[in-house]
Amino acid sequence: YARHPWVVANDRLVALGWSAASSNEEAYVVGHEASPLESISPRRRQELALGVTAGAGAAAAAGAVALVRRARRRRRSA
Repeated sequence: YARHPWVVANDRLVALGWSAASSNEEAYVVGHEASPLESISPRRRQELALGVTAGAGAAAAAGAVALVRRARRRRRSA
C-alpha cells in the first residue's frame, strides 16, 4: 500500500454509480468493541477517577512521611 496506494476520490466512485452501504459511524460501531470503562456511566467513571486520584495522593503523602521519618532517624543516629 505504501508503494501503490488504493486511494480513489469519492466523487469518481459516485460518478461510476457507487454508493456507500454504511456510514463511517456505523462501520465504527460494528467494528469497535467497547472496553469495560466505556460501558459504565460517566458519573461512575468520574467517581472511579476521583478514587484513584485520592489513593495516589494518599500514597504520595505516606511516602513523604516515610522519607521525613527516615531522614530524622539518620540525623539522630549520626
